[in-house]
Amino acid sequence: MAVCDPQGIAYATANARGMALYDQAVRQMSFFQAPVIDTLDAAIAANPGFGMPWFAKAYLMLYMTEPAYTDMAAGIMQTMRATVDPARFGDVERAHAAAIDAWIGGDLRRAAAILDRLGLDHPREILGLRVGHEMDFFAGASRNLRDRVARQITAWSPDDPHYGIVLGALAFGLEENGQYQAAEETGLHALSLNPQDAWAVHAVAHAFEMRGMTGEGIRFMTGRTDDWAPGNLFAGHNWWHTALFRLDSGDIEGALKTWDEGIYLADQLRVAITMLDASSLLWRLHVDGHDISARARPLSEDWKSVLTDTPYYPFNDMHAAMAHVAAGDQPAADRVVARMERYLAAGDDGTNAWSMTRRVGLPVCRAIAAFGAGQYRACADLLYDVRAHAHEFGGSHAQRDVLDRTLLAAALRGGAGGMARALASERVTLSARNPFNWARFADALSLSGAPDPRVAEARTTADALRRQALKTAAA
Repeated sequence: MAVCDPQGIAYATANARGMALYDQAVRQMSFFQAPVIDTLDAAIAANPGFGMPWFAKAYLMLYMTEPAYTDMAAGIMQTMRATVDPARFGDVERAHAAAIDAWIGGDLRRAAAILDRLGLDHPREILGLRVGHEMDFFAGASRNLRDRVARQITAWSPDDPHYGIVLGALAFGLEENGQYQAAEETGLHALSLNPQDAWAVHAVAHAFEMRGMTGEGIRFMTGRTDDWAPGNLFAGHNWWHTALFRLDSGDIEGALKTWDEGIYLADQLRVAITMLDASSLLWRLHVDGHDISARARPLSEDWKSVLTDTPYYPFNDMHAAMAHVAAGDQPAADRVVARMERYLAAGDDGTNAWSMTRRVGLPVCRAIAAFGAGQYRACADLLYDVRAHAHEFGGSHAQRDVLDRTLLAAALRGGAGGMARALASERVTLSARNPFNWARFADALSLSGAPDPRVAEARTTADALRRQALKTAAA
């Protein structure tokens, strides 16, 4: 007899105990709660013939964006196929099996498309919706981050136990498509249902970040720390958001304290997905002229042990190169570039990693290496040419802003006055509340050397916004 999940989808392979544990794990997975693997293992032990817990566990391995974990996902699928009778699978389980196989095979975009199609016929299937949303993030499918969820959400009711998960995903999709106020409101709605929804917290943080609301961001994140930080696998990323708010409000010491205490811990597992945030924050400080090499050196060494001979996810390569340059290890950054060049010459051009590396990853890493070598004009030219399609290698607007900040810093250091003024103008026009943007606008206006009253005005604006941000954060 088939067993239904809380959304009413029937599974011929499930029993009641396995379904209850799987449903618990889906919630933990969506909220990034640490016990999720143990819960999935318990679900598999209680109901080994039920495919969904196996699939959820394989997805968690694939989230890590490293070859070793992809091999683990392949092992999980191999064991599943030796244990489960696929002839009993319904179309939901068959779709998940196909999506995982595609991702393991290097075609993340095909995997995302499989789950997208699944959602058309089964809009209340929560694992496919939530994992598909993550796939869109990894693949740089910004529009689909919103639209996948929008296509499915009307099949849900506020009374559904996982409705908040769907709202949290919609909030992030709205933010990545420029609907910042709606994202904030939707994220807060999700948090009213599930205060521990770390993804919804992160969506609201993004909505503040994109509007330059640094003080509000600090206050929001620190006021909810007990909800999103303890025992949460996503805590490091949310600490990174908190550090960005502090950095842009001029609190450099606060940003570094957050790095030390929340982002890169001594007992932390050294995996790419957690090292991204550590590298991103230090690189922002580095291009702004702060000496963070003592922190960057061990991070750079950790990246050397994580990256394999063959590039796998170029978003990781970019952050490794940043750590190497910030640590003062220019040869290591050059080796990242050379490794990518060899990969493009000999790699599989049918994989997403190959196309991402060619279109975005390699020019970006060349630019970072050029910055480290003091070749600022070359760095600026490379980044200016790639910025319009940088979303293709994944990440969020806030994460990819590191490229725009590097581009502006390179233009300033290279004396490219026209480019620097244009880029700084863009920043203050699009995010006028961010103190950092006004400080860089003043720097850009100063490049001409001629007296310009706007320089003093921009610095005054930056100082006033910093004071207001810190006052708001403390309120």
